[in-house]
Amino acid sequence: MNIIETNSLMYAFGNKPVLKGADLTVQTGSIFGFFGPNGPGKTTAIRAPLGLAHVPERSVMLFGKDIRTQTRREV
Repeated sequence: MNIIETNSLMYAFGNKPVLKGADLTVQTGSIFGFFGPNGPGKTTAIRAPLGLAHVPERSVMLFGKDIRTQTRREV
């Protein structure tokens, strides 16, 4: 089972796109890290599954459930 899954995740600050179709899968039991230069969207990609960034439906799944349509208790 995938703990975190993003499907063509897109996010922009105003007219400036930060994430352009990001796909990510983190499976149960895996260890995952982000690294890279400043500005490519690492923090935004982490904020999206936490519900801290408004994303389109079905673009972020936690434990197989859409974060936009599930309550925190259901996830």
